[in-house]
Amino acid sequence: MNELIKIQEHNNQMLVDARELHAFLGSKQDFSNWIRNRIEKYGFIEGQDFTSFNKIIEREKGGTTRIEYALTTDMAKELCMIENNEKGKVARQYFIQKEKEANSRIALSLPTRKELALMVVQAEEQIEELELMNSNQAETIKKLLPKAEVFDIAMQSKDTMTLSQAGKVIEYPFGLKVLCAKLREHGIFYKHRNEPRQEYIANGYFRFKEKPTIMPSNNRAKIYLGATVTQKGLVFLRNRYGKKPTELVIPFPQSRK
Repeated sequence: MNELIKIQEHNNQMLVDARELHAFLGSKQDFSNWIRNRIEKYGFIEGQDFTSFNKIIEREKGGTTRIEYALTTDMAKELCMIENNEKGKVARQYFIQKEKEANSRIALSLPTRKELALMVVQAEEQIEELELMNSNQAETIKKLLPKAEVFDIAMQSKDTMTLSQAGKVIEYPFGLKVLCAKLREHGIFYKHRNEPRQEYIANGYFRFKEKPTIMPSNNRAKIYLGATVTQKGLVFLRNRYGKKPTELVIPFPQSRK
């Protein structure tokens, strides 16, 4: 598919220039009013759905500063639907196709189970060699080789697992409800539901899987889609919410103060 609207990647996230989207959609409304009205009316959140920043525009005499907006593809798709015209439909399908292409690239780049196993073996061999050295020196260098532990955790999952199963492997210092609340708070899940946002699915951390359940009202089976954690997602959650969590880095450019 030809490039209709430029999509840039920043910190593993796909971002769209709001001004370029506005021009493509052919809105007759002034850009500044258009984007502010959309944000206020539909409740888009800065730092989660978009980020704003100042840009200096050079002119013949001096320059001016204007506010620009970088949108997630999720927000861009919603704006296309709101516009409710043929160009909006075309742009929305374009973003969906680009997300599929990004997911395919990630799937091809993920290490196989065999490659993960080789990494673990290599790390363990390095540790064994270090044990032949002075014990104090070996202990210091071991701290620089945490890969073995992380990949060993990931290898316990054959395919994907539920958040609850992931918790048993990672040994969260809190319960599943607290984890889901943190994922919503940090913008990894949607604000009002336990469902990962598109960018974290695109990063290969989560995957949707069909789950059968029996309805107590009529004892009939029903199939629904549930979010599961991939091997890559297991490492992602372990690094952020395990026994020694690191500070969460939200994948957006620095917001305008």
